[in-house]
Amino acid sequence: MQARSVSLSLLALFAGASNVVLLTSRGRLLSRLFPAWVNSTSHWRAALPGANETSSSEDQSCQGSFVSLVSGSRYINAALCLHRSMVAVNSACAFVLVHDDRPEMALQSSELTRLAASFGENNLVPITSLFSQLPSYEHKIRLNYTRWTSFNFTKKRDIPTPTRPRSGRPLHGRRLYTGSNSAAELFVTHLKLWLFALPYPRVIVLDIDMVLAVNIDFLMAIPFQQRVAAVWACEASFNSGLMILKPSLDELRHLLSIAKHSMHLRRACEVKPGDQSILNAHYRHGRWHQLPTSLVTKFKGKSNDTWRRYDPAVLHFSSEPKPWDARAPPATRAMWQAFGCSLGSD
Repeated sequence: MQARSVSLSLLALFAGASNVVLLTSRGRLLSRLFPAWVNSTSHWRAALPGANETSSSEDQSCQGSFVSLVSGSRYINAALCLHRSMVAVNSACAFVLVHDDRPEMALQSSELTRLAASFGENNLVPITSLFSQLPSYEHKIRLNYTRWTSFNFTKKRDIPTPTRPRSGRPLHGRRLYTGSNSAAELFVTHLKLWLFALPYPRVIVLDIDMVLAVNIDFLMAIPFQQRVAAVWACEASFNSGLMILKPSLDELRHLLSIAKHSMHLRRACEVKPGDQSILNAHYRHGRWHQLPTSLVTKFKGKSNDTWRRYDPAVLHFSSEPKPWDARAPPATRAMWQAFGCSLGSD
């Protein structure tokens, strides 16, 4: 029996896979050999330090900012909903919204006013301000499969320090790219790479179609050595919907170089090569830190009780149609409204 246990150990070591569940002859998990696997499969409340704190300490946890990206009017209500959910869980950290201000995708002034009323003026960052962080670098960004836009800046623009929410404030979707504008939406996801240009020590990226079920400020303080921490998606790839980044202009340059050839990349759990495929191409072979998969749950139109059994920290409306779309299933729209989110333009 001892020889069998040793041979299983050697098999797992040669496989080198963190997804191997290895049991001793007495049925005990060899957690010493596979700590990364144990942490990723354990529930996030047990696996992550500080996860069970009822509130956030600004001095300890908020050495960075939550960040989301909005491009186009379709996602205005989603941005406001995500912000509302952060207020509802009493997040003490700054929340920055990067908005696409390229002429083809720029928001209307009335829409920016609505966003500023929730996020604050200093917490709205135009994407071209991030472009300017690499001066004299020609930025060619695809609008669709055939059209590109180019930007060239001679000097950096200042990015304001974001403001945190005041204490005691009152509580007040995966990548299918379907539809007539699917190409445009695909290449907009590449803009997420530019979040590496933000001048913050740590950034927690949230997809715009997410809502928070609990306070996740503790993610600002969890230790890891790599540039990226994320949740497993499939095979050896991670999901870019929720990521913890350590911004770096050098990393950004590498990612932009890969993005130029994105159509030839291996797809990382997505139909077409968006930001997730680019990020996984660069951070493959264990160059990313794995967060517990239970941290995020995709809402697929099931009942309230079904998803609550998983006790996720973040709910992701990742599929199409989105909750605010007229074609969305009633259960999806009802769940969206349960978080106090609007279905219309109000």
